[in-house]
This record gives sequence, C-alpha cells and structure tokens, in this order.
Amino acid sequence: MALFKRMADVGKIYDRTKFNQETKKLYVFKPQPHRFFCFFVKGKRIIIVSAYQKQGDKAPPQEISRAENLRLEWRKSMRKNKGESTLDREMKNPAFRAAFEKEFAALEVSEFLAKQMAEQEVSVRTLAARAFVSPTIVQGIKSGKRKNIEYTTLKALTLALGYQIKFKRMHTPRA
Repeated sequence: MALFKRMADVGKIYDRTKFNQETKKLYVFKPQPHRFFCFFVKGKRIIIVSAYQKQGDKAPPQEISRAENLRLEWRKSMRKNKGESTLDREMKNPAFRAAFEKEFAALEVSEFLAKQMAEQEVSVRTLAARAFVSPTIVQGIKSGKRKNIEYTTLKALTLALGYQIKFKRMHTPRA
C-alpha cells in the first residue's frame, strides 16, 4: 500500500526495484514478494490488472500475457461502455449508491480516527477515557466494523482529538 500511496502523492516512484516498465504498455509495482501489473490511462489514473507472487528474477511469460490480455479487455470494456467504469454504472442505481455512500462515510470516519490517533500517539483506551465511551466502541469505529455511529459518540471522539464537527449546506439537497 505504501508504494501505491507514494505514486498517488508524488506521481512517480524513482526506485526501479519498486516500480518499473515491464513491457511497452505494462508497468509493475514490486512490493516484496508480490508483483502488481498495471497501466496508465488519461486523467492520471493507474489501472491494476493482475497480481502474482514473485518466484524468480523475471516475470513469468504467462503472467505478462495474462496482464496484457486483461489490459486489452479493460480497454475494450471502456469503449463498449463509453468510458464509464463499473462504479459509474453502479452509482446510477439508487439502492447501490445509498449503500456505497453509507459504507464510504463509515470508512472516512474510521480513517480519520486511525490517522489522528496515530499522529497524536493516542491509544484506544486513552481516547475512550477522554471521550467517556467504551474502548470497544472506539476500536469498532477505528477498525471499520462499527458502522452506525451515534452523533454524540462521534462528537465526543472528535472533541477528545481536538476537532469540531461542523455542518455545511450542500448545493442541492438530495431528493
């Protein structure tokens, strides 16, 4: 994950032992012991098409062939669907969109909590004590397992980390 984050943050990985061009159109992320074949598309996006566990110095020809076939299949699918990704198509379904947004909101809270706890070097028990909530609740939110978080709990946790929740009006209310 650190390699992907580095690519997202910087746009390039200079260490060829971690990322390099495998063929004319395929690149490979190389965290040990795995290999992730990918390619670039417009909009500075990277599409990861396949992965395998390294077993030798060179990529097995069948893995390269598989990745190239998946790349071509992805391109064909994008042309067929007029550039729409699977996610774009699924988000048109109101039930899927609602479930996705709920899961994403829980992920955002989980990521925020984990990041702030790490940066501030605060343990689960310490944060729970500061916020007057159970350590089980804090751990559940941090791990992403607890999805339905009460507003009072969220407010107590954010205040205990030195943050405040603010409400902002959306441009257009949901129907």
